[in-house]
Amino acid sequence: APGRGISVTSKAGAVADNLLSATVQQEAAHSPALDSKRNRSVLLCITSGGMGVAILEAGCAHGLFHTQPLVVPELVFKSGLYSVRLFLDQPLLEAPDIRQLVALCAIADAHVERAIRLNLLDCFEGYVLTDIEAACQQLFPRQKPVEVLQDLNVLQFFPYLEQGLVNGGTLQIVDPHAGNAYLHYVSLMNQLVMMATQVYHDACMPEHHKYMAHQMALLYQCLNQLQGETKPVRRIIEAQFEIIKQVTESDHPVFTLDMSDWFQEISWLCREQVKSCPEYMHLRLGDMMSIAKQGLR
Repeated sequence: APGRGISVTSKAGAVADNLLSATVQQEAAHSPALDSKRNRSVLLCITSGGMGVAILEAGCAHGLFHTQPLVVPELVFKSGLYSVRLFLDQPLLEAPDIRQLVALCAIADAHVERAIRLNLLDCFEGYVLTDIEAACQQLFPRQKPVEVLQDLNVLQFFPYLEQGLVNGGTLQIVDPHAGNAYLHYVSLMNQLVMMATQVYHDACMPEHHKYMAHQMALLYQCLNQLQGETKPVRRIIEAQFEIIKQVTESDHPVFTLDMSDWFQEISWLCREQVKSCPEYMHLRLGDMMSIAKQGLR
């Protein structure tokens, strides 16, 4: 068939055409619409010889391939069983995570404290203890969960959990609470960062300058609550606070560009306090960080 761009002898083309014509007529006698399964079987049989190309062309001419396909392929990642699940927050190599164990202990400790204070011991959600046991077994399979928590010094931060696991179920109010003190200090650090960020953005927007005296007072309070070496930054705020107050109480509460830059510089100093984690912060966080950094033995 020279006009079709396929090098096939006329004899082979005639044989293929006659073969497919007979096949189509025979199949049409059984069913008005050609069955795709039969077409497929015929196609597989006759294309196994040397005249496969000619037979395929003849099949197209006779409408052999115009029936519905047996299988319609679907993309694997769109199906329910093999759908894509994102694990962007998970490590590439799975390893026991002590931080997860500490977080579970904090949740369980809060549940026990709530049950004690509300006298609702029957309503305690025990699934957290099951998760803690599984995490301990993942860390140290040969040890009991209580022994793992004691060796890691986790129970010293969560006394209510220790009462339930070690002291035979004798529950009572605990004060002071090392775990709560740690979480409270972390919340103060976060409050300082968020307040400094708010001051930074307010300094860039003149319509928000009228709130700057109030914002700086809150920022000063956040620094003071950290109970550390924040005097250098607080003294800078104290030196400018009266000027800030006068501008915010005036009829045109808009600061100059230099003063806006000063607000941004103060916000940067406050955030740098948390980022650098100076000695006074490390003393509050060091014990918990030493637990979280422990690896497998």
